[in-house]
Amino acid sequence: MPLILNNIFRFVEILTNINKMKKVLLVSAFAVLALASCEKDYSCTVTVFGSEIKSDYNNLNKEEAADQKEACESVGGEWKLESL
Repeated sequence: MPLILNNIFRFVEILTNINKMKKVLLVSAFAVLALASCEKDYSCTVTVFGSEIKSDYNNLNKEEAADQKEACESVGGEWKLESL
């Protein structure tokens, strides 16, 4: 009988750990989504006649960043994420 009780306690402990892990994963997923949806800062660096010209783009959402990236790269510039 003690073996059965021991196995039951181990099973409950495993279920408790699984529930804790689910909570950690849920909070982590929420944090990742929150960071992914916020506005970010970018820069475009273009070299003209040996001189680098850097333009900063602050607080861009995904659509604005995609448009600016395309414009930057169309003139041979390097598009870079500056901050989250």
